Amino acid sequence: MKLQINNFQRGKTSSPYVSGAFWKSANLDIHGLDGLARINYLPTAVAGSGDAAIAALPVSFTSLSGVGGDIVFTDYNKPVKRLDFPSTITKIGNANFDAANVINWKGYILANYFTILKATAISANMNGAWTQISTGLDNVGRHNMFSSIADKNLYICNGNKVASLIEEDGQTFDPTNAETFTLTLAAITLQTGYAVKSIEEMGRFLVLFCDITSQNRTAILFWDRVSTTLDAMYEIKEPNMVSTLEHHGTIYITGGLRGNIYKLTESGLSHYVQIKVDDYDNQKYVLTGVLPSLSATYPYQTLAWWKDKLMVVTNMGASGIEPGGIYSVKDGKVNHEFLCSNGVATSSNTLSSIMAWGDYLVYGWWDGSTTYSLDVIRDDNNRLPSGCYFETPMLRAGYKLGKNNVSRIEAVLARPLQTGEGLTIKYRRNINDSWTTLGEKTYTTDGAQSTLVFNGIQGIENLQIRCEMITASTSKNTPYLLEITLF
Repeated sequence: MKLQINNFQRGKTSSPYVSGAFWKSANLDIHGLDGLARINYLPTAVAGSGDAAIAALPVSFTSLSGVGGDIVFTDYNKPVKRLDFPSTITKIGNANFDAANVINWKGYILANYFTILKATAISANMNGAWTQISTGLDNVGRHNMFSSIADKNLYICNGNKVASLIEEDGQTFDPTNAETFTLTLAAITLQTGYAVKSIEEMGRFLVLFCDITSQNRTAILFWDRVSTTLDAMYEIKEPNMVSTLEHHGTIYITGGLRGNIYKLTESGLSHYVQIKVDDYDNQKYVLTGVLPSLSATYPYQTLAWWKDKLMVVTNMGASGIEPGGIYSVKDGKVNHEFLCSNGVATSSNTLSSIMAWGDYLVYGWWDGSTTYSLDVIRDDNNRLPSGCYFETPMLRAGYKLGKNNVSRIEAVLARPLQTGEGLTIKYRRNINDSWTTLGEKTYTTDGAQSTLVFNGIQGIENLQIRCEMITASTSKNTPYLLEITLF
């Protein structure tokens, strides 16, 4: 018999019982170089210190273009902060403003918290005053803000309304001068029971993503920015599908309870992909977004576009299905990219918002106890020393009356092992069996080998293979795995 495990860029299979390269994985890089499986980059935790320490889940990010710092963020109901890549966190403004949402607009950082909207000027040191613009927003915690490319206005989710902030013609926006702007708290009002949670734009329309209270569904509404009525509507029969990202004319939508991701284009709404996880019996799913207990209030952004991939924040919830963390989708193919930097794959971690900024990927998390942090990833980070693996689907390798033997297993690398690198092969015959280690090959014990030969397995009907890859701590080395062949 001969079975080959390769073409890893095909991503996760839809079930552990169909053919493909792998069913479950963690911390795996399959898109850096097509055709190879490699160890992914090591996330670096950044938590700040003193009065700039992260003290709650980071929930909102915005870019800080044109000055020395890189992004501004807020950990919910805590002072607005600035991250200078890769690891320096400072507070911004000359006084604390405990905010839930931030955005860069017209040379200012605007932030809101429940009824309050404030602004502070962008500058090199970011230590100016916070100017209050309004205390009239609805008394809800989630006021996502959207800066329109088409009309340059700012739009704010405001309960069942959309608020607008417009720079007056011939004026330069200045939050201390009311003559330079017009704030309309209800530019459009939706029917009772609709809650606007996210805003994108498509052509001349704003696209409003709304939870429909107590009806377990999400409405997608089109508004021409002027009328008091809506132009069109789509519906997703799943609640909380309000985490959105626009990329090159396509709006990606997620946030529900079943791992679903949708696409919205000018041609219409369509299902894109579903992220399934390690559950061999019940087909459970990760939450592509935040925990339901948190999502109603907090303005999470759980999608980002990084390195030509859609990056997706996932959480596990009470089901305990793992691994949660950061998944990617490329050309409809799903892969688990990163755990949090504490290396925990279980439901004790809660992940929040994510942002891609140049070469950097940043996301927030909480360990369920006292640690709140950002993780920062860049493609020149070290590789993860351990915790990278993939598991194949169940392989039908023999029959009850005609069991097969594997005489040897070969792992073929695109280049020989380098310092610190290694690869372990494990197997099991049934999905509820423990893994049996077949062997480990490392640079230390086996040298610079490019074909790693492992012992065989006798008397096989069904077979599942697990491959674990390691490298040295503080190393950029990783095995370049081309394929595993069972002879």
